[in-house]
Amino acid sequence: MSRGLGFLERKILNLLRYGQRKYWPFGVLNADYIAEKAYPKEADSWAADRTRHTAVLRAMRSLACKYPKAFVLRGGRGRAKLVIMLTNAAPGWDEEHPPRRRYRG
Repeated sequence: MSRGLGFLERKILNLLRYGQRKYWPFGVLNADYIAEKAYPKEADSWAADRTRHTAVLRAMRSLACKYPKAFVLRGGRGRAKLVIMLTNAAPGWDEEHPPRRRYRG
């Protein structure tokens, strides 16, 4: 049984709903920005940063699965960063960032 949203899920929810949207276009957040806001820089350790980044990615996916009508995930393939956004912002994002076509020559 779940006891509700976790720490990172609540942080993402607050950033998307109540955050200042002038810092990102279309109300979009990527994992690096969320990790920077959720975990203040205490110690510079590559392993800790990687662990936190992975935790943020999992929280983003979890939140998108729990609220499919409110949040959408985009990107995350190849070098494109995984981003989470409000569902109503997705059409504008899709127009600005068309999917890449693989060259098969």
